[in-house]
Amino acid sequence: MSATPDQRPPDSVTGALLADEQEALERIAAEPFLEGLADGSLPDPCLDAWLREDWHFVVAMRRSLGVLVAEAPDEETVDLVGAAFPVVRAELDRFEGEIARRGVDLGAGPGPVVGAFNEAVRAAFSAGPASALASYWALEHAYWWAWSRVRARVGADGPYGGWIENWSSPEFATFVSALADLADRHSDLETATPIARDVFARELSLWRYLWQVGTGPPAT
Repeated sequence: MSATPDQRPPDSVTGALLADEQEALERIAAEPFLEGLADGSLPDPCLDAWLREDWHFVVAMRRSLGVLVAEAPDEETVDLVGAAFPVVRAELDRFEGEIARRGVDLGAGPGPVVGAFNEAVRAAFSAGPASALASYWALEHAYWWAWSRVRARVGADGPYGGWIENWSSPEFATFVSALADLADRHSDLETATPIARDVFARELSLWRYLWQVGTGPPAT
C-alpha cells in the first residue's frame, strides 16, 4: 500500500488515472468554497447547502455500498467496504447534529447537481465490481484530496476542524489507499477511466454549485 493516496505506482490503474487527472484535481482544490472553508470566510448559506447536499449524497452512497458488498469479488473487498458502514453512519450523525442545530431543511431533497451525481454513482455501482470500485475509489480520493489541501493551509483547528480531520486524517488516507489497491486489482483502465473522469468532473461541479447557492445566481 502506498504511503499516501496520491503516491500510486505509475504502472497501476489508479496511478495512471491520477497522472492523467492531476489538472482536474488541482481545479477542485482551488475552488472558492474550499478556500472560504480554509480561511473562515465561507458564507453561511454555502455551509448550509453543503450540509444538506452532502447528507443526501452520503445517504444515497450508503445504499450503493450495499450493492458492492453483495457482488464483491473477494472477501478483502467485503471486509473493507463492510467496515465503512459504521464510519458512514458516524458521518451522518455528525451531519444530522449540525443540520438540526442550524435548522437546515432536508425535505426538498437534493438539488439538481447532487441528484444527477447520485444517479451516476448508482449506475456505476450497479454495473459490476470493476465499475463500483473505480467509482468508490475516485469519490473518496477526490474528497481526501480536497480536504487535505484545506488542512495543508490551516491545519485541523478552527470552526471546521472536525470536518477537516474527518476527511484528511491518516486513517482516512489509509482507507483511500486500500480502496486504490482494490481498484487496481479488480478494475482496468478501459473501465475506470471514464468513471474516474466523470466523478472528478462532478465533484468540481458540486463545489461550484455549493458556492453559487450562497453567493450568486442558482447553479444548474
